[in-house]
Parts: sequence; C-alpha cells; structure tokens
Amino acid sequence: YLTLMMSISCFIKCVLKEYKTYYKLLESIDASSIEKPLNDKELTVLEYYSSIIANSRRPIEAELLNQIINLYTIEPFDLLNQINSKYNTQFNMNHLNSALSNITGNFIKTSAEKDKYTLLNSVILHNDDKLSISNDFKNILTNTQFKEYIQDLIDVCIEKNKSLRNKKKDTFGFIMYEKYSRRDVCQLLNHIKDDASTMYGMKQLNKNTCIFVTYHKADGINGAEYLDGKPNYSDSFMDSQTFMWNSKIGNGPESKYMKEFTSGETKRLFVKKSDGEGTDFYYMGTFEIDNIKGTTKKNNKGVLQPICDVTLKMNESIREDIFDYLQQ
Repeated sequence: YLTLMMSISCFIKCVLKEYKTYYKLLESIDASSIEKPLNDKELTVLEYYSSIIANSRRPIEAELLNQIINLYTIEPFDLLNQINSKYNTQFNMNHLNSALSNITGNFIKTSAEKDKYTLLNSVILHNDDKLSISNDFKNILTNTQFKEYIQDLIDVCIEKNKSLRNKKKDTFGFIMYEKYSRRDVCQLLNHIKDDASTMYGMKQLNKNTCIFVTYHKADGINGAEYLDGKPNYSDSFMDSQTFMWNSKIGNGPESKYMKEFTSGETKRLFVKKSDGEGTDFYYMGTFEIDNIKGTTKKNNKGVLQPICDVTLKMNESIREDIFDYLQQ
C-alpha cells in the first residue's frame, strides 16, 4: 500500500510539473473526452490548488478545503480535534491560520501571482467563530466536474498523509529523513509568506533556525576554494552526531547573520546529497551549537573575508544507512 501511495505521489508530482493540473493532461491526450471544459476562472483555481493541496506535506489544508466544499461551514476547534485524532498530530490554531493563508492565496508572495489568484481571497469567510464558504466559490462548485477535480486533489493528499500517520512527528509535523522543499518548510513552520526564494544556506522562520546544505556541491579539484564561482563550503558529517558547517562567507561571529543563526529557539538541518537530486532536502532533525570559530576565507576575487567554522551536535544520531548514503 505504501509503495502504491509513493508511486501515486511521484505520478502526481510529474503530472503537475509538466501540465500543472490533471485536467490539462487529459486535455492534451484527448480534449473531446472532457464532457464540460473548464473556464478560465475554474482552471486558475484548479491550478493553484493542484500546487498547494496535491503536494502538501501535511493534511490540514486538504481537510480544511474538504469540509469547506462539502459542509460549507466549519467549527475551527472541531476540525482541529478531528485532524489530530485522525493523523496523530498536534496541530493548533497557528497551523489552522497557516492553512487558511494557503487556501486563500495569502501565502503567495509575488504581485504577479497575487493578481492571478485574486479570486482565492474570498474562498473562505470568517463568520463569528465559524469559517464559511463564500457565495462566489459556492457558485463555481456548481460545475460538478470542477468540484470532482478539486475532490480528487483532496483525496490524494489525505491518503498520502494517512500513510504517514504512525511515523514519529514533531509539533510542526516534520518526520525524520522525509524530503521537504524550501516551500514545504515555510508552510510547515507556519510562515506567513512563501520565502522559498530567499532560503539559501540559513534562514530563521518563526524562531526556527533552518540550515539547507547540498552535501556534494560540485566536482572540482581537491582543495579548490571555489567551485563554479561559489565558495567550497566545508559542510559535512564528522560522525553520526557531529556536523561541521560554514557560515555564509563575509559573516564573522559578531555579524547580524550569525546572531540570527544563534538566536533561533529550535535549530533544524536539511540536507540533500547533490543538486542532481532536485529541490527537496532530507530532514535530519534538530541540533545544538557546540562551537563557533571565527576564521577567514578568500572570496572569488582573492580577498580574505570573515567566515565561521561551526560545530553542530545533532539531538538524535543520524541513521546509519542515511549517513553512509551521504558519504558516498
């Protein structure tokens, strides 16, 4: 069953990357087989939810949208209790507000996307202590074929997350050694905007310091200070619990960058083996700072710049097979 769900997830991801929606795939195969073609408004909404719901790494968006399109009115705390019981999670109102931000398009950062998906702003309305579907969105759902496409996305997300029910999660829903994109991390940490484009090296989100590391950055001559114009940072596991990390070049121990790094209440490490693996990172767990040493490194103009050699201690030893895989 799990293998089947993984296959479905991979299929969905490939379809969305190429066609953005399953509807567009069907249209490309045989447009005449589609009984009632979607209009531009319906297709725009479907495209957005295909991205947000089908690829979601948590069930709360799917469950929220599921109840909105089928029940029209939701009691927020009842919904949270149902989700936490069903998936063995610890979601609270912060998570629900984050899910609302995703469903209504407020998570979007660029003005171009905001203009494109402006209709989403009125999908869900706040009425006293309840959440209700808007009349505009209710009218769109009268196209039963459109509603079926939305329901399919919801069902895929729900089944995918049910398969992870018994895996150990932290309070934000992260699972050790699962793969997450930068956008996933933004959403899981209840960040109000999609800051994925700025999340390189280190980023603090809601008091969570996150480090993103590409383990094997490029092929180059041993000892080369620069590979493809970028610093050859010495980021690697020394053993199953010790990770050596370099700060961004130009940032010494007293820099604003390092103060942001050290001030996070929880610190998380995300690693991918190489750029060839795509955009997703393995979640390696939380860590504490063992030591910070200020030193220098030449930039690509040969000028010495401050940098920090940082020793991290993982709070949980890295699994042997994952450790060996990264070292290869």
